[in-house]
Amino acid sequence: EDILWSESSDYRELLLSSHLYLNQELAEFYGQSIEGDKLKRVDFEKTERSGLITHPYLLSHFSYSYNSSPIHRGVFLIRQMLGRTLKPPPQAVAFENQKLDPGLSMREKITHVTKDSNCMVCHSIINSLGFSLENYDGIGRWRDIENNKKVDSLTQFETRSGKNIALRGSRDLAEFIANDPNAQKAFVQNLFEYMIKQPIQAYGENVVNVLHGHFIKSNFSCKKLIVEILCLASTKGIEPKES
Repeated sequence: EDILWSESSDYRELLLSSHLYLNQELAEFYGQSIEGDKLKRVDFEKTERSGLITHPYLLSHFSYSYNSSPIHRGVFLIRQMLGRTLKPPPQAVAFENQKLDPGLSMREKITHVTKDSNCMVCHSIINSLGFSLENYDGIGRWRDIENNKKVDSLTQFETRSGKNIALRGSRDLAEFIANDPNAQKAFVQNLFEYMIKQPIQAYGENVVNVLHGHFIKSNFSCKKLIVEILCLASTKGIEPKES
């Protein structure tokens, strides 16, 4: 709410802000110190918190009950944040933690389970995004050590254009998503469909590009994007199908 209804309402801040709202009990849990039961803004180091993608609620949702889940986190990032599609797996492989070497880190376990060439068609992308968030445990707490091993969150990610970029943890990931035009368009589409309850393509093939252009001109103002979406949806209407 602070970011969305602020004067700038900057989409990029949703991904790059380094604060959380915590009370005393939650602050102690997440390594901070404040007093009182009311939620207060707590600023973290920029390397430790990067907006929505490192929010404990989201990190906890895409985790196992006992640890992080690079696969679940990676799939969410690809589909929802980057707007890319994934092919159905040629063969479903369950992650059976109890059958894996207990001395391995979560990254090592996922690497082992998905090493098959058929798996790596998609998991080369999924894993690279998920591994960049390995500094966060199953409930979103920062960690440098996991299973008595130093956490390795450095990955190589292949962009939609085929370029390989280095992601040195969550901050690099957040900066990439915040500034990537395709990720911005994914945000536009998700916001449109959340508000209008219709697929954006029904309003025209170029609607995403049109709204993205307004988004850029407004310096990525979420409030102004909301207005543009409402104006477009109320005046344009759904394009009729050709008979």
